[in-house]
Amino acid sequence: MLKLAAKSWVAKLLSALFNFGTIIIVSRYLGPADRGVCALYTVIIAAALVLNDFAGGPTIIYLMKHCRWVSMRRVYRIWSAIGSCCVCLLFVWWGKIGWPEFGWLWPICWLSGAIIFQQYLMMGLNKFSWYNILSTCSSASIMLVLWILLSCGWLSTTAYLVALASVWFVIMIVGWWMLRPFENAEVPAEMGWREVVRLMFSKGGLNQSVHLVGILNNRLVYSILSAVSLGAFSNALALAEAMLLLPGSMGQVFYAKMVTRSETAAGVKAFKSMMKVNIALLLVGWLAVLIIPGSIYAWLFGPGFSEVKPLFVVLSAGIVVYGIYLLTSYWQSAAGKFQNNLLSVSVGLVVNLVGVGILYFTDNMHVSGLTYSLSASFMAIGLASIIQFWRQTSR
Repeated sequence: MLKLAAKSWVAKLLSALFNFGTIIIVSRYLGPADRGVCALYTVIIAAALVLNDFAGGPTIIYLMKHCRWVSMRRVYRIWSAIGSCCVCLLFVWWGKIGWPEFGWLWPICWLSGAIIFQQYLMMGLNKFSWYNILSTCSSASIMLVLWILLSCGWLSTTAYLVALASVWFVIMIVGWWMLRPFENAEVPAEMGWREVVRLMFSKGGLNQSVHLVGILNNRLVYSILSAVSLGAFSNALALAEAMLLLPGSMGQVFYAKMVTRSETAAGVKAFKSMMKVNIALLLVGWLAVLIIPGSIYAWLFGPGFSEVKPLFVVLSAGIVVYGIYLLTSYWQSAAGKFQNNLLSVSVGLVVNLVGVGILYFTDNMHVSGLTYSLSASFMAIGLASIIQFWRQTSR
């Protein structure tokens, strides 16, 4: 299981590097203004995915043990077409995009959802190599196609949309072809459409609630600080969140491998082994953060980012404990107890809100205080998840 997690981590790292390469290419060829437009497109696609994943989302891996995934795929395709259209129309009404962009972004958002759904199926079928290869190839292909289009003189944000649409269409077709042999494999008994829809939206809605509360907690600072103050903080938070690639990779593998079996003796034993490795590596990462001199960050990001080091140290301390929650959340998901994850992140949000409230009433609403508040919320989330895990396994 650890070997699979290591491969998944490498795939995620490569995808992140290719995505970063895409950002560099867009920035160099199109400039800061069009780079901002492409960033808006990314936000729209992400927003559509959040709405689309209310129809199952990552819980599809769990639901595959209860109903046929072919039926769930039909429901998801219909819902994602509606959801993608609604999100794109919202941004048209908001005046952020025009109708020509709507014509591109609606199918792109739908393709994004279709590919993500296929990835859930691959993990549920334990086809981790397929998942890793397709996700890495997708990021690499987008970077390559976009570079070719821009190098040929198509210096427009439309080139970015064309790259996304063409690559994701091919990836979706390949994924569909790879999954076809498993459409008639042994599956749970067929259930009615109403029951399939009920399961998908009840479990998916609960899981997305966890996701939304987490976003609110992690991005609360962005609604408080000015753009100037956010520079060093956002870079420090991005670096701290990068530490979660490892527990995220380990958790995904455990979730797919031990779904519906996480509370068995074998499941608990396997989880505890992964948790020990997770904590050890996160602590090593935090020690590295302490050792690396602050001048490195100023050299990497520029002279205006000298505060990155102290903020990164505080946030990474919280991330070490939060990494425990992230791995535990997959254990809870494998047992179908998504409500326990919601409880953990809600505890963290309350701690963060209390911290922000104290800073507000003591007139100390500055970046360092808000950073400590967010780090404390990370620790609270991790501790809440540990307490729940202990209570469930000590019976």
